[in-house]
Amino acid sequence: MLQRLPLFLVAILLAFCFTVCFAGAAPSNDGNSGYRAPKSGGGAKTPDELADAAYNKGAFFQKKKEWTEAIRWYDKAVKYNGKFAQAYSNMAYCYRQGGEYEAAIKHYKRALHIDPKMLEARESLGQTYIRLAVASMKQTEKYMQLASKEWRQLREGKAVAHADKLEASIRKADELRRR
Repeated sequence: MLQRLPLFLVAILLAFCFTVCFAGAAPSNDGNSGYRAPKSGGGAKTPDELADAAYNKGAFFQKKKEWTEAIRWYDKAVKYNGKFAQAYSNMAYCYRQGGEYEAAIKHYKRALHIDPKMLEARESLGQTYIRLAVASMKQTEKYMQLASKEWRQLREGKAVAHADKLEASIRKADELRRR
């Protein structure tokens, strides 16, 4: 036992020296290091905790009506937790407020797929469909007015055959629009 003792003491002494020599060494702070110091608590966060933190940041930006930034954070939340229905719903709301109705519909549907009982998301999906329809009607009216302008120019230029074809198309489109 005495023969092993000096080897054991040498190992402890080496470990002590190693600790003392390198105790002051810290990761570089030059931004190139992949090291990130842990936040308070010192432990790694779970995906659900990361999702909640991202969701809260999204809610902060949503409250400030900063739709793009809110969407970015909600998107992070659903990447951490793909079953986070409320994050999908809030992201959809932000898309809707930004006039991106197709994206809003996609995310409301995703939220409802995860949680079919989300009544607020279902109502909001319906509201989005209405906004899309109104926007489409406005676009339709705009283009019908532009087509009528071209028709008048054809009539004024005595291009009767072309004007007649365009007029027939305008009438047909107008009939379809009224149905």
